[in-house]
Amino acid sequence: FFLNAFRPFSAPPSMSPQLFFVRHGEAQHNPLIVQGKADSNIELLRQGRSIQNPRLTDNGKAQAMKLREKLLREQMKFDVLVTTPLARAIETSHIAFEGLCQRCLITPEAVETADPVLAGPQRGDSVVQMLQMFPFLKDWDLSLIREGDNWVLGEEIDTPAPGGKCPPAYHHPLPVEERLEPLRDWLKAMPQAETVVMVGHSMVFDKLLGLSMKNCELVEYAFSS
Repeated sequence: FFLNAFRPFSAPPSMSPQLFFVRHGEAQHNPLIVQGKADSNIELLRQGRSIQNPRLTDNGKAQAMKLREKLLREQMKFDVLVTTPLARAIETSHIAFEGLCQRCLITPEAVETADPVLAGPQRGDSVVQMLQMFPFLKDWDLSLIREGDNWVLGEEIDTPAPGGKCPPAYHHPLPVEERLEPLRDWLKAMPQAETVVMVGHSMVFDKLLGLSMKNCELVEYAFSS
């Protein structure tokens, strides 16, 4: 039934827009996980994977601002921005693209798989909580977030950190592999849009694009027909 979420937005294949992709800026869990992997430090990995819905670091905000400066310098604007319900993607979108997109919309279909081993970073908040955290979202299209359907409240889970727990939080019930094809088709058929930018996550772009992207890296990509 998740495929049906995209059908109201279907358009003739001839109208396929120009597509751009951006990985979110550095978030609170990223440096801990990167360093933990580099040093084979299990404790750092546990700490990183125990942060629920992490926000951008100061460095991540600076990365997003640097991207914004590039967009302004090159006079790039977009018809539609697509991002996910997770805080790091929303913050990156707002900092880098505010005023540069005609429409901004959020879809859970582009979040990473909510693997319990990864714990907190893949789990987010309700729409009400998102609006409280980011009041500017009142001007964004949140209609693709359907709580209880493609954005479900999960139970409290144990985190990799000893004795730690993540409280109940929201995630997509399907693994990303089962969402890639309808997500790709939806992006390719975006109506009334000549340019679309998606701000998202590395483990989605790895599979969707076959690219390993750096934080706030902007790439143009054309899907094969």
